[in-house]
Amino acid sequence: FSIGFMLSYGVVFAIFTLSTPLKIALSKVMPLKMASTLSVSLAAWIGSMPLLIYFFKTISFFSIVVNILMVPFVGIVFMAMFSTLLISWIPGTSVIFVVSEFLYKVLNFVVDGVASFKYATVSMVGSMATVVLIFMALLLASDYIFHKYKYVASSCFVALSVITMVIAGVA
Repeated sequence: FSIGFMLSYGVVFAIFTLSTPLKIALSKVMPLKMASTLSVSLAAWIGSMPLLIYFFKTISFFSIVVNILMVPFVGIVFMAMFSTLLISWIPGTSVIFVVSEFLYKVLNFVVDGVASFKYATVSMVGSMATVVLIFMALLLASDYIFHKYKYVASSCFVALSVITMVIAGVA
């Protein structure tokens, strides 16, 4: 499988298994809408983390915050670009190209700016065992198992996380 396919699968798997338990936990300390948004972003980060460690030997901790801030803006940029595409055949609408291009440049500027932070990415070492252990931990933390076997799943999740960090050379 390609790296892109594995990343997509890992992110979707993590969102499917972790977003609800994370939302429930986060909703105790923040408004539900914010908890819902943060839980999806955090689940996506967790789902991509083991594969990013394995294939690229790096991990980004800023991506969670950047996702929360930039996803609504990305929606605006894509809507502007799509609108530009739809009306591009009409004479005299070239000014809309300038707006779409400007929004796209702002998006790239912010993303490049965050990527240039000193600790935007952290180098790590990981093996395929790391990937397997993290995805096993995700499965144990899934909504069904978490609610049915709450304490067992929590204990296994913590234990697998510690084992994974040791294997990855973090601890």
